[in-house]
Amino acid sequence: MEKKIKYFIWSTIVVLIITWISSGQSGQDMYKDGNYTKAIDLFTVECDDGDEESCMMLAEMYIEGKDTKQDYFKAKELYQKACDGGDAQGCYQCGTMYENGNGTRLDLSKARYLYEKACKGKVMDSCNGLGLMYFRGDGIDKDYKKAKKFFEKACDDDHAYACSNLGLFYDIGGESKQNFKKAKKLYERACENDAMIGCYNLGILYRHGRGVKKDYTKMQKHYNHACDNSYYGACYNLGIFYDDKENKDTTKALYYYDRACQGEYALGCNNIAYIYNYGIGVEKDISKAVKNYDKACQYGSKIGCNNIGSLYEKGKGVVQNYAKAIEYYESSCEKDYPDACINLGLMYYNARGIKKDSKRAKELFGKVCDLGVEQGCKNYAILHQKGVK
Repeated sequence: MEKKIKYFIWSTIVVLIITWISSGQSGQDMYKDGNYTKAIDLFTVECDDGDEESCMMLAEMYIEGKDTKQDYFKAKELYQKACDGGDAQGCYQCGTMYENGNGTRLDLSKARYLYEKACKGKVMDSCNGLGLMYFRGDGIDKDYKKAKKFFEKACDDDHAYACSNLGLFYDIGGESKQNFKKAKKLYERACENDAMIGCYNLGILYRHGRGVKKDYTKMQKHYNHACDNSYYGACYNLGIFYDDKENKDTTKALYYYDRACQGEYALGCNNIAYIYNYGIGVEKDISKAVKNYDKACQYGSKIGCNNIGSLYEKGKGVVQNYAKAIEYYESSCEKDYPDACINLGLMYYNARGIKKDSKRAKELFGKVCDLGVEQGCKNYAILHQKGVK
């Protein structure tokens, strides 16, 4: 009797799935209707039946966590299945998983293999990715000749970011001699095709007169276009421009730094904090400095972490809190910021909010010395002479 019941339940599930399919409904239909649970069921059936596009869609749903638990491992397996079935885009996406260590161990060799496979399948994102790997030397010896080859292949197929990367190749002299004329044309092509990094790079050319006459109007045009389209490095550079003595306008500098900061561009937040901390062109406001140093730290700025740590250590604009100071210094020092490591070492040595630990202090000063900062070497030598092991 129990076997009959199990058979009946399983048969019902199969009938339901077959009913969905026979009624003409597909995973894509369910997905478009926002019925993600049914979409997952149908995509699974379709993927198992050899439909690579369904495997790709299912992988995306696992990455986004749509009506299912986010699962990068399953996504990687599905991209691999699509790739094995001949879907070049699947090879590319699987390659990105290996390159970034998502759903698998980071493996640049496998990433490169999959990018090569996808590039041969005319996925230009992959050709550009290969170019970047050879350009930067990611898991392989730098090879500007190969980088150029892949950038050119993708750019010739109107891949805007590859055109910008090829422009950078000429900009820095990848062929031993800089060619700003070619760089400019490629940046323009990238910018015209909505790759904001191309617009940003054009702004740099006009700002510094690299192969063109300095032209601040054109610089502003390109930076503003990139900034308005969420390329926050351009907003930051406009802030720097107005923060410069030659073009000093603190109000405009703060405006652009704030736009950068709102886009989680840490240096923008850090510069706002610096301006308010020292009252440069504005009234001093330590509370605003604290707020923005904290944002900078959250967004990955080692300088921001060190600076807010310093405010907590000294009780400047905030209630003195050694524990928080140590926490921020630790975060900054882990990112190899020398000032933070020195500050942290001094707190350990002087027992400021923590048990005295001369050995830990010496280790931190040694790290700073290894980073090439003389003060770290001096502090290390002093502790060594005092017999600290």
